[in-house]
Amino acid sequence: MTASNNLAELLLTLEEIRQENYPDIPKSIVERVLLLEYQHQDNRVKGRSLVRKVIKQYLREDES
Repeated sequence: MTASNNLAELLLTLEEIRQENYPDIPKSIVERVLLLEYQHQDNRVKGRSLVRKVIKQYLREDES
């Protein structure tokens, strides 16, 4: 199995969990977080920082 297949499977699994347990969280946020973590797996500090920015932006938009 290739990395892209693994990533696609993980995304499908997370989407099932999101739909069942967290439908108020947009699918796009979960996808962005997963992709950022994947793209920055060699630099966890940078990945974590980018994920925090995505979440903060979402929360700000949600409050508006």
